[in-house]
Amino acid sequence: MFVLGCPRSGTTRQFPDAQFVHLVRDGRDCVASLLRMPWWHRGFHEAAASWAQVVDTTRTYARALGPDSWYQLRFEDLVADPAGQLRGVCGFLGEEYAPGTTEPYRVAGVAVPARKTWHRRTHGALDTSRAGAWTTGLTLDQIRLSEAVLGGRLTSYGYELAGAVRPDPAELLRYRRVEVLRRAAHAERRTLDRLARVREPGPVACRPATG
Repeated sequence: MFVLGCPRSGTTRQFPDAQFVHLVRDGRDCVASLLRMPWWHRGFHEAAASWAQVVDTTRTYARALGPDSWYQLRFEDLVADPAGQLRGVCGFLGEEYAPGTTEPYRVAGVAVPARKTWHRRTHGALDTSRAGAWTTGLTLDQIRLSEAVLGGRLTSYGYELAGAVRPDPAELLRYRRVEVLRRAAHAERRTLDRLARVREPGPVACRPATG
């Protein structure tokens, strides 16, 4: 799940007319993808907790901003019908649709640094092969835990559950501990951000030059 732009209070204060495009992806696929990333070292439980937290945070933003400022689409729908979905995005943004937007690989060589090997698929045409990759990218135990802790959120976005049995209670408890610690750290960061904004200096005084 990604948000193009971040509707934090600082952004909306500076750009009150800002528009946000929220791209949702199946949380199980997001978790499986994170576990493949060379820069992700926090493990499976943290990956699942990360998706859950992002979902809850963006829902808050969506309610606060409303449909005039917030547009949401699913990754799976985008890769299945890129032209149709991007026409919707352009309509929301008030921009004219350009067919070239369905061919990002044409600019990937310039826009995506070679060092980011995890983005190599941007150099190819859009396809649906990564939709539902969690079925082979996660173990059965990981699927069980994912659906136990993310199930309600997944179904709210139209994703079907595999119907896996309940996970090991010990693994579920481990996840809950990770989730609590993650949310506490997030709350602390938000508090520090608010304090930093309070301490921000006001507008610089401007006086006409003399002499």
